[in-house]
Amino acid sequence: TVPNFGLYAADSLRLGYGVHLSFSGRYNRNTVDNRDRISPDAGRGSLTGKHQFERFNPSVGATWSPHGPWSVYASLTQGSRAPTSIELPNSLASDPPLKHVVTTTWEAGLRGAGEGHRYSWTIGAFRAENRDDILFVSSQQTGSGYFKNFGRTRRQGVQANLDYIWHRVTSGLNYTFLDATYQTNETVDGAGN
Repeated sequence: TVPNFGLYAADSLRLGYGVHLSFSGRYNRNTVDNRDRISPDAGRGSLTGKHQFERFNPSVGATWSPHGPWSVYASLTQGSRAPTSIELPNSLASDPPLKHVVTTTWEAGLRGAGEGHRYSWTIGAFRAENRDDILFVSSQQTGSGYFKNFGRTRRQGVQANLDYIWHRVTSGLNYTFLDATYQTNETVDGAGN
C-alpha cells in the first residue's frame, strides 16, 4: 500500500491585453497507520488504527500587466491537511473522529519592480478561512484532553514587502498586519491557563 500519494496539474492561459489566467489542482491521499506496541490488537484501549484521508484542492489566479514593471494580481485557492498521528485517537481520552482541515484563501494586490529590477515591491490583502480546524480541548471528566474539529477560524490582513539588490547582496523589508479570530462559538475550559 502506498501510504501517501499526490497528483498535481497546472496550466496558464494568455488572454491578451496583459491578462494571464492560471489554473491548478492537487489530489492528495494520506494514510496514517498507527501501531500500538503495548496493545497491538485494535480494540478498546489500543492506539492501533489505519486512517485514510483524500481530497482534491483547486486553485485559480489572474494577473494583469497593462504596461511597465507593475501588475495587479488576484487568486483563490484551497488547501488541506490531514490530521497527524498525534491528533488521532490516543491514550489521553477517547478522541472523536477527525476530518481534514480545509483552508480557502483569497488574496489580491499590486507588485512591481524598478531600476533594472534592482528593487521589487508587493502590497496586498489576504483572507484565509479554515473549516474543521483541529484544536486540543481539555476534558473536565478525565483531567486530560483530546483533539476535535472546530467549526471555522479566520486569518486576514495586509502585507507589504520591499527587496533591494546591491551588487551580490539582497536585502528585504517585510510587514504583515494579521487579524486571527475564531468564527464559531465554542466553550472550552480555560481554568488551567
